[in-house]
Amino acid sequence: ISGSLWQEAGYLKPNSHQTNLICTRTIMKKLTPILILTATISAANAAPLNEAQLAGQWRCTTEYPSIYAAVTDSLTLRPNHYANSIGDYTFRRQGLNFRFQQSATGTWQLSNDTLILVWNSNRARPQHDAATRQTIGNNPELRNIEHRIATILDSDRQAKTITLRIDSLDAGTMRQTQIDDQTGQEMAQSICRRLPN
Repeated sequence: ISGSLWQEAGYLKPNSHQTNLICTRTIMKKLTPILILTATISAANAAPLNEAQLAGQWRCTTEYPSIYAAVTDSLTLRPNHYANSIGDYTFRRQGLNFRFQQSATGTWQLSNDTLILVWNSNRARPQHDAATRQTIGNNPELRNIEHRIATILDSDRQAKTITLRIDSLDAGTMRQTQIDDQTGQEMAQSICRRLPN
């Protein structure tokens, strides 16, 4: 738009920054309905999840940032709805990585976009490296921390339900968000990679 048209309309000619801003807003106003329509069509055409897509072996990594913990799971979801898992837990405390391993067996089901696991866990076993074992052994406070973590993990030995919202799924990767059964709040994010059978 020429400067004379702006002046005739009673406006000052915008500087280059203002011109860019006006152009960007105009383009976004025109593109917004197209983007909304595209997203709506994509969502409408997205096929619902099915159990066959989930059945198989997965390697999952889950981060729990609020408690400085991470879990790496070898997860098997069988077509008959039985499941098993071996989880390697790492808790960061007092500058050390407290590592535990815990296996679990249970069942799974798919409800819309939610994977529901009901686990019965075995006793958690420490898996610390030699240096960490020695440091813990020489420090009563660290032994107490180790005991408290093991107690928390072992409290899960009764049947426990884990609710995972499946955020995305393709042939090789599943992204999930763990939902707290009590509060409905998001607890953790997981990325699972399908393993060859």
